[in-house]
Amino acid sequence: MEFKGTVITDKYVIFKDDVFSNIYPCKIVYNNIEFGSVDHLFMYFKAIHFNDYEAMESIINVSEPKLSKRIGRKIKNFDESIWENVRENYLYKAVYLKFSQNEDLKSLLLEYGKDHKFVQGSRCDYIYGIGIRFKDEDAKDETKWKGLNIAGKVLDKVYEELSK
Repeated sequence: MEFKGTVITDKYVIFKDDVFSNIYPCKIVYNNIEFGSVDHLFMYFKAIHFNDYEAMESIINVSEPKLSKRIGRKIKNFDESIWENVRENYLYKAVYLKFSQNEDLKSLLLEYGKDHKFVQGSRCDYIYGIGIRFKDEDAKDETKWKGLNIAGKVLDKVYEELSK
């Protein structure tokens, strides 16, 4: 299968805006609320964590992942040092729900995760990605990564859980 925003090497699935990304449109249900992407649910979790109920409502009502992200950047009472300690757990929960609730996506995760590590190749993202564009040669060399690759690591963990 070919993906437009993904490069697959012998070791890595390096993705940007494709089926493995958090902005990929898919139905995710949490607490009887339907979300349109991992980013929607992730930003919802962020709003819950910081008790911004207005942001929660706004996130539920937007259709574009980029709009949910924009709302998430303005969450009241946000504290980066607190978020650093919980963000990966929330992201894991959202990504797990995406792949456990969508069989077609789950089968892709299980197929590609078997022999590869997941890598978010995003030039501007040093937290969830590697800080390198997914098509750049340096993205294929872990020693050159500039970011934490939290999104990739979470996908690896979800793969491990769902492959059991």
